[in-house]
Amino acid sequence: MAVEVPDSWGLTGKVAVVTGGGAAGDGIGNGRAAAILLARVGAQVVVVDRDEALAQRTVTMIAEDGEGVQLSV
Repeated sequence: MAVEVPDSWGLTGKVAVVTGGGAAGDGIGNGRAAAILLARVGAQVVVVDRDEALAQRTVTMIAEDGEGVQLSV
């Protein structure tokens, strides 16, 4: 299912900080889902999680989805 977000929302090129952006393994939690969807609509995403490896997995998933450069913290 494609995400349809109007340009008028102005998310393209914005920076989004998603806290709790990791999820166990390849699961999709609320934070990971938000990070992936924000990246798909053109936002640059900073993924923050108390477990950096889980945040990095989200960044990897976004990159595999063909979206821009992201950062895990």
